[in-house]
Amino acid sequence: MSKISIKTELKSKNQHHLFEGKGLKNGQKITYSDAGIMTTITLGEIIYLERKKDYYMKIGFYKSKTLNGTYIISEGTMNIKTKTKNVIRQKDFIKIWYSLYINDTYIDDFELNLRYSIDT
Repeated sequence: MSKISIKTELKSKNQHHLFEGKGLKNGQKITYSDAGIMTTITLGEIIYLERKKDYYMKIGFYKSKTLNGTYIISEGTMNIKTKTKNVIRQKDFIKIWYSLYINDTYIDDFELNLRYSIDT
C-alpha cells in the first residue's frame, strides 16, 4: 500500500469539480475522501468508480461500451449506465469521456481526469 497525491477533475457542460489531496494506492485500487465522500477507483481492464456517503454509486468505463452500474439512494435503487466514448491511460494518468444515463434518461456528457503520484 502506497500513499499518493491525487488530482481529479470532473467536467460537464454545467459543472466543474476539482479535487486535490492525498489517498492510498493498494494494487489496482486508489482510495481517497473527497468532501467526506469515500471514493475508490479500480484500474483493471474495466475502470470502476465507486462513491459512498449517504448513497452508493458504482459505474464502470470501457472504451466504446455501455455498462450498467449501481446507484442506491435512501428512496431506492436506480438504473444507471455509462456509455464510454474514449479512455486514455498512461502510467499515472487516466482521462475518460463518457455519457451518463439514469433510468434510461440522458443526464450529461462528462470528462473525468485522474492524475496521481506516489509520495516519497
